Amino acid sequence: MKHILLLTLFCIGFKANACEQPIKFQVGSFFDSASVVAFWGDFSNELAIKLKCPTNLHPSATYKEHLIHTLTGDGDIFVVPFIYAKAFEKYHLKTAIRTSTHTKSYLVTNKSINPNSLKSLTGITIQLPSIYSAAYLSLRVKLKQEGIFEKVKFKFGHSFQASAIDVVKGKVAASIVFSPIFDALPQTIKSKVNYATLNQGAETGGYLMVKADASKALINAIQTSHEKIKLLKWETANTAISAPKLSDIASQQLINLSKDLVK
Repeated sequence: MKHILLLTLFCIGFKANACEQPIKFQVGSFFDSASVVAFWGDFSNELAIKLKCPTNLHPSATYKEHLIHTLTGDGDIFVVPFIYAKAFEKYHLKTAIRTSTHTKSYLVTNKSINPNSLKSLTGITIQLPSIYSAAYLSLRVKLKQEGIFEKVKFKFGHSFQASAIDVVKGKVAASIVFSPIFDALPQTIKSKVNYATLNQGAETGGYLMVKADASKALINAIQTSHEKIKLLKWETANTAISAPKLSDIASQQLINLSKDLVK
């Protein structure tokens, strides 16, 4: 994935001094580069038109890198997974909008595994994006409840799209896949694997957050443009909501990252 996806708008009426510098939109490392443009391109263009200021999409190489960019305030707009949003309010960010669509994440496995029984994962390697993903944290909680967390191996560093494809191709035995990605696959492909809902509801969603001192113009532009976002549905919100169990774990992860940054 390219470090920066630059969306430059040449619109009639733009002035050379319309803004001091382009808006930096930290979109994370959640999807591949093609999906980043597909999901966020129209929204970014709309912001640029309303604010008369170019908006640059900044994907991160890893989940950890994205959290660090967000912690350090390296940007103007930040995509924040649901489980981290409440914790980031302590780091001088505030909510502009959040997802209103409740989606799912699936445990997708090869045909020899029963995803409805977590104990069937004993001795299996599961492919996941990152230890900082909601998918991993949710699965970790469930595996510990089953008493088999230490008996499962993990492979990190793959997008949701790659994870789905790798299970289908038999490159990995199991993975967690975001439902908008998996549901869009042809039935002929989905029939080659087993899958079951791992979690659903708000914890699979996210927020767009801005700095506490963000301009009213920026916040208003975000809140009046969210219908342009091609990923889920969004609504205006002023505060973040905690995810039971997961938000506490996410908060501790941010504390640890903050300590590492000052060493």
